[in-house]
Amino acid sequence: MLICSLAGYSQLALEDFEGAVWPPTQWSVYNFQGPQQTWIQGTVANGNAAHSGSQSAYLNREQMPDGTFTEDFLVTKPFTVPATPQIRFWNYTTIAGNSLNNYKVMLLPDGADPALASSYILLEDYTEAEVTPSALTWTFITLSDPELTSRVGQSVRIAFVMMGDFGDRWLLDDIEVVTEC
Repeated sequence: MLICSLAGYSQLALEDFEGAVWPPTQWSVYNFQGPQQTWIQGTVANGNAAHSGSQSAYLNREQMPDGTFTEDFLVTKPFTVPATPQIRFWNYTTIAGNSLNNYKVMLLPDGADPALASSYILLEDYTEAEVTPSALTWTFITLSDPELTSRVGQSVRIAFVMMGDFGDRWLLDDIEVVTEC
């Protein structure tokens, strides 16, 4: 008999960004386009929202030359993919309306080079309306994907990627990968 709690069994333990180290231990930040802004630890004290606690992952918007877009990655630590995996996270944007950003969740297979954008496999590509239907409101996202499911028992990393040109800001909090019940 299989019994699951409401919280699920976490293979990527809940990351709430409350620690003193940025990025969190074994997490990484990569800027493939847009060198001026990068993922930082946002705090309520400096005006950034948090879903729980007082800190979150925060990416500011960035002005790019015409025809180019930022491509900023926040990459989890390695974890073993559980049976029936589900990615769960809270996210938040700051500007009402569509700023034309794209928000992606990507997979980095074991052994792939995290410093190469071409190493990542797209799991989901969200528009702004899909990822946060209402600005200044935390939205809960769950993602189950056949590509991730095909890697049960393997070590992988997940990347959260924002692409845009002076679009919106993106905040993430309470990220985890669990066994879906």
